[in-house]
Amino acid sequence: MFKYLIFLFLTWPTAFTYATSDAIFQTNEHCAAWKTRKTMFLFKQLEPVGINCNIQTKMLQTEKGLQLQASFPIKSFNSGEPDRDAAVFDILQGKLQEDLTYLSRPLTVESLQGSEGKLDIQGTLTLGGKTYPLTFTTHYQKKDTQISFHGLAKTSYTALGIEPPKVLGGLVANVHDTLELHFLFQSNKIQDFPAPQNK
Repeated sequence: MFKYLIFLFLTWPTAFTYATSDAIFQTNEHCAAWKTRKTMFLFKQLEPVGINCNIQTKMLQTEKGLQLQASFPIKSFNSGEPDRDAAVFDILQGKLQEDLTYLSRPLTVESLQGSEGKLDIQGTLTLGGKTYPLTFTTHYQKKDTQISFHGLAKTSYTALGIEPPKVLGGLVANVHDTLELHFLFQSNKIQDFPAPQNK
């Protein structure tokens, strides 16, 4: 059954699930997504995407600053094809840990409320009961008292302890050892986010 799901994940040609990085989210969404690359039949390049808007985000107050905590139910990632999503649940070890979780290193209020710019958010991703360092390059825009954060972490399957899936040794389908994790967060949807001040 698992091999069957992997095969569908790699080969199902649903157009809905392929997008460029600037078209993953709608403007005001509060979501996360995975994006990967695969080669079909040795030459055709595809970039499947799975989106998850069933997420929980909050700021934790610590002695060293604010930490961003985010939780993403693995079963809620939607690539437009249920069989592929079931395969992703297995690949991301959803039976061991139902939610992917991310916890940032301490951040300052000033770094979160500055003018439009860029912020590197360092932290750890917990997957299958194990933690892995992960840094999101984050661009943010402030409008009135609302801030939108768009983050991108470029990593790999092997960096997260996962072997990239293949079909027939890669002759039919070969998932590249590259994995992008994206998010678009809205400050008013992050629990306990410090209220931005107009300047």
